Amino acid sequence: MTSEPQLSGRRIQVIGVTGAGKSTFARRLGKQLSIPVCELDPLFHKSRAGGALSEDDARRSVQALVESNDEWILDGNHWVQLKDVSYNIATDIL
Repeated sequence: MTSEPQLSGRRIQVIGVTGAGKSTFARRLGKQLSIPVCELDPLFHKSRAGGALSEDDARRSVQALVESNDEWILDGNHWVQLKDVSYNIATDIL
């Protein structure tokens, strides 16, 4: 029998290279744990559907999310923009 790894808490930052499955993993984990998930790429990157927020606005959106929720999962590699917003208070970085 194998045991599943234990999480330290419920503020989770999911990171990885492009195409690694961060978003899929984060959505599944969020559903399993009933924790809200925020996919960061649409906030920081322009998509075909429309423009991205400015970096400051995206950062403020993430700041509001982490300040208003005790539990969250953030999906994306935005270390430079978020190092003092979410990474420093994340209980787990996966």
